Amino acid sequence: MLADVRQIEDMTMSTFPNRQNLPAPLSPESTPMQVAQCIELTTDQRRTILTEWYADALDLERAADEGMVGEGRSQSAEVRAALEVLDAAWEEENRLV
Repeated sequence: MLADVRQIEDMTMSTFPNRQNLPAPLSPESTPMQVAQCIELTTDQRRTILTEWYADALDLERAADEGMVGEGRSQSAEVRAALEVLDAAWEEENRLV
């Protein structure tokens, strides 16, 4: 478990977008919602992953609009929904009473 914590702490923004480099318990097949709900990562780490994925999704959509054919489909809607869930959870946790 300690190794997993160190792996997560050592990660930088540049390693998150690559689905092969996601920390356990996430995997390359993880969905945006699984990232948003992964309590093993900090809110900032989850937001970093999802923000990078959202930028990638928008790039994929832009390329498709320009007639370029790429692999896979854009997940912008799924990533945006996951970011909204993450934001709502953060607001709930940090609500001033």
